Amino acid sequence: MTLVAVAGVAAASDGFAVLLSGDSKVLPVFVGPDQAQSIQMALTGQVFPRPLTHDLFVEVVNEMGGAFDRLLIDDLNEGTYYGKLYVEVYDGENSRETVFDVRPSDGIALISRVGGSIEVDAELLEENGIDEDQLDAFD
Repeated sequence: MTLVAVAGVAAASDGFAVLLSGDSKVLPVFVGPDQAQSIQMALTGQVFPRPLTHDLFVEVVNEMGGAFDRLLIDDLNEGTYYGKLYVEVYDGENSRETVFDVRPSDGIALISRVGGSIEVDAELLEENGIDEDQLDAFD
C-alpha cells in the first residue's frame, strides 16, 4: 500500500478528477460534479450553510461513537475504482474496526473532512498513475 495525498480537484475533458499523489505518481480518480464540489469544500475548509451529505454522515458516525480512520483504494474493474472505508467504533474503553465497501469519491470526501489517511494499492498506483510531469491534461 502507498500513502497518498489529495493534490486537488481538477477539471478534465470529461468531468472532474481528484488527483491523488504518491511516490511521484498521480492517480486521477474521476468523480461527478457533486463529489468534486464536496471534496473541494473539504480541502479548502469551506462550510456550506446547511450540512452536505458527507458532513451529515461524519456527524452521525461521530455521534454514534465512531471515527473515520482511513480509506484504501485497492481495485480497478472495468474502469471503476473500488475502496474500503475503515471506521473505528468506540464503546467506552473498547474499540473495534469496521470496514465498509465505499465508492472512492465518497471515501475521499469523508476522509478529507476528518484528516484520515488515504492509501492506494502500490501496483494499482504504478499501473494507472501518471507521472507528475504529465498533469497538464488537467486544469
